[in-house]
Parts: sequence; structure tokens; C-alpha cells
Amino acid sequence: VADEGIIYNNNNDVEIYGNVSLSSQEGHLINTTSLKWISSKKEIKTDDFVEITGTDFRITGEGLISNLDLDIEIKNRVKATFMGVRIEKGS
Repeated sequence: VADEGIIYNNNNDVEIYGNVSLSSQEGHLINTTSLKWISSKKEIKTDDFVEITGTDFRITGEGLISNLDLDIEIKNRVKATFMGVRIEKGS
């Protein structure tokens, strides 16, 4: 879900903007300001602030790259809380 989006017909890439919210089959949520689907690489990415939440965790940071298997890399200023334990990694 997002407020706006662009589909590039020449390469099937997609950009979505504004209140971006994705959910996985497992019920995890990814919230950010903008997100780009890169069709040729089968990955999503953003340079914006991102929040990922699940039943017993919350991860925030800046910048994200993920493949279709949801192998997620958060690039900078990562903060995570797992079952009440907070972990931080800055850059």
C-alpha cells in the first residue's frame, strides 16, 4: 500500500511513495516513505528510514535492500528490539 506509484513499462521497475506499507505472509510489516522494485534484480530497496515489525520484534534503520525471500539488509543506524532486548548499530 502507498499513496502514489509509478510503473516503468520499459523495464517493469516500480516506484511507490508516501506511507509505504508492505506485509509478509508471516505477518511482518515494513513501513517506509518510498520503495523501489528493481525487476531485473528481483529486489526492493530504499534509502529512506524504514521500520520492520513482527510479533516479538521491531527493527528500524536507514536504507534497505531485500530479495523475494525477504533476506533483508538495513544499511545504516540500525536499532532492534527482540522480545524487549534492545540492540543498536550506528554508522
